[in-house]
Amino acid sequence: MKWRKRGLIFNYSGKDWNTFSAMYPTPEKLSNTEAKIYVSSRDEQGVGRISYVNCDFSNDECKVIKVGESPFFDVGKPGAFDDNGCTLSSVVKVSDEIRYLYYSGYELGQKVRYRNFSGLAISYDAGITFKRYSNAPILDRNDEEFCFRCAPFVLLENGIFRMWYVAGSDWEEFADTKKPRYIIKYLESKDGIHWGGG
Repeated sequence: MKWRKRGLIFNYSGKDWNTFSAMYPTPEKLSNTEAKIYVSSRDEQGVGRISYVNCDFSNDECKVIKVGESPFFDVGKPGAFDDNGCTLSSVVKVSDEIRYLYYSGYELGQKVRYRNFSGLAISYDAGITFKRYSNAPILDRNDEEFCFRCAPFVLLENGIFRMWYVAGSDWEEFADTKKPRYIIKYLESKDGIHWGGG
């Protein structure tokens, strides 16, 4: 496979929820010339929400042809694991109509800067709309991973959902600030919702 650099495709739309950046592009092929690119956008406070842009790749210049008017869903309820926003991790095509969108939810802390756990939103209309599966994370804290179980990258292969995710509980001093210490772990699931592993 030969890669071709396309340069900047999309930055942000200027809407109040999408004024700062567009990160973690996750493409879904719609046709031989068009792709839907799911993105995590942030507002001026750095709070993330997930939306999309559609792009035409029919010539050497990628052209944005549609931008999501609003995020798929807003920040979580106060006290929820994603009440300070979320960032996209992966989108899985389960069937022609069903998509699973996996994301990391952010919850601010006092003795640690934040905690991250994994959420799921489901679309039953081929990615046009998404709804949270639950107000609780699908990967919640356990005894060994009580600060982070997040950034789930999921593949569906031969009827098995396979997940690689970021885990950890430790913070380290670095350049006068504390940074999280991560490890990568792996889980499998039959339904893409219930993962076990604590």
